[in-house]
Amino acid sequence: MTTFRVSMTSMLILSASILSACPGSSTTAGGAQEPSSGLATGEAVDAPGTPAAVEAGGETQPCPVQVGDRWAFVDVDGGMMTEPIIEEYDEYTFHPLFREGKTHVKIDGKWGFIDIEGALVIEPRFDGADHFGDGLAPVEIADKWGYVDATGAVVIQPRYDRARSFSEGRAAIYMEGSGYGYIDTKGKTVIACQYQDAGAFKEGLAPVNLGSYAGPWAYIDEDGEKVLDGGYEWANEFAEGLASVKMHGGYGYIDKAGNVVIPGQFYDAEEFSEGIACVRKDAVDYFILPSGERLFEQDFQQVGNFSGGLAPAKPGDLMGYVNTEGTMVIQPRFDYAYPFVGEMARVALPDGAGDTCIDRSGKILYDPRTD
Repeated sequence: MTTFRVSMTSMLILSASILSACPGSSTTAGGAQEPSSGLATGEAVDAPGTPAAVEAGGETQPCPVQVGDRWAFVDVDGGMMTEPIIEEYDEYTFHPLFREGKTHVKIDGKWGFIDIEGALVIEPRFDGADHFGDGLAPVEIADKWGYVDATGAVVIQPRYDRARSFSEGRAAIYMEGSGYGYIDTKGKTVIACQYQDAGAFKEGLAPVNLGSYAGPWAYIDEDGEKVLDGGYEWANEFAEGLASVKMHGGYGYIDKAGNVVIPGQFYDAEEFSEGIACVRKDAVDYFILPSGERLFEQDFQQVGNFSGGLAPAKPGDLMGYVNTEGTMVIQPRFDYAYPFVGEMARVALPDGAGDTCIDRSGKILYDPRTD
């Protein structure tokens, strides 16, 4: 299973990447040259307007497609919303790319932000960037991290060695020699730097590592008070009232009172989405309910989270999409597949033909093989 866990350090993300097929996310970085973006700030390129929100899987967002050695974003009809000049985007996240209507992209060696209409709204000038949360986004300037607002103005000065996105009014920051702590949206340190690692606040709690890579992990509240100190070997963020934790060598689930709801038994176990979680046990992936019972009996080589009633799944050599009844409604024909965001999902075509997007019928919206 290949996973990139949410809000963990880059080193831990890379270490965990060999463990799980269920989804998470990663943080972007890098860059070097002065920008010459090719997009006028605030101008959309052939932007048809914001796609309508849909009930299934949340709001439809622009989707990245591969055009030669660059990337562009397309709408649900396959129309180009940006020029194909993007060098990188947050490729490895399994969550929606656009947060608070923006996503970070790399152009001419620097990171900036485009909006959901394809307009470049914050000029690429940063060495690294991550997602918006609570109106702010972490950016890297001269080897230090700070935060910008929606206009691109630096509102928390770059002084941290690492910085993560805000969630529920708190962001994890890292200082060499001290560890991780948390700041509020004004830049005030509200929980002192002291942790080996620290996740995002979700549903009022955040997982923190009190020791080494192997833990122990605990959960703190927004004031930094330990509320769940179970000595977990790994702990993930809460979703839908449950969190996956590693205990006694296997992953299981706890509730917000610390009660073990599903005992530790899995090689990996990911967050619940739409009342379903993907887990790995005995070298296969499958889906479970909050009771711990299987959603259906079929096993897969690899799966992802449900979104709008569909989930990526790999029954053999290729991936397709399965519904909650276990029926493959989009037949396996992709090297890799991501969860749907509204009406679109990112997929990798077989034989290295390139990355593109499909709609809910399985139609390829832009075929990089014809470029």
